[in-house]
Amino acid sequence: PTLLLPSEKVCGYPLWFDELMGLWDSCQSTWNKYWMALFARLALDNVGCIDWEPHMAKLFSRILKSLGIGKTPSGSAPQLRSFANILSMIKSSHQPAHRETFIISLLGGGSSAQEHLTALLDVLRPYCHPSKSGLETF
Repeated sequence: PTLLLPSEKVCGYPLWFDELMGLWDSCQSTWNKYWMALFARLALDNVGCIDWEPHMAKLFSRILKSLGIGKTPSGSAPQLRSFANILSMIKSSHQPAHRETFIISLLGGGSSAQEHLTALLDVLRPYCHPSKSGLETF
């Protein structure tokens, strides 16, 4: 359970959080959308209660990876995707609300989430420039 009364929290995420974070590290790819959904719900239900700092860089890396920027088949040059292609992939592979919920739930309270979000947006900025057109433009 992710949503418990404060008096019941000792019976919730503290029992499984570290183990499932470790599992996510070892079982990536097809399970990523399920891990993202679980931890997004946990973050939303427990804003300010969990120390996400040790995992922050990894979480934002996974969010960036889930956008599919520069994914390549083995041995080929990186592909730049169009905004429409990325949106289509996001809708088909993840429920976008999980990423946004996760990011919003991590912001504030002295966390480094804002710095990581700024870095994520800096990576995406070249794809959004109005003077660009074609596959590499959002």
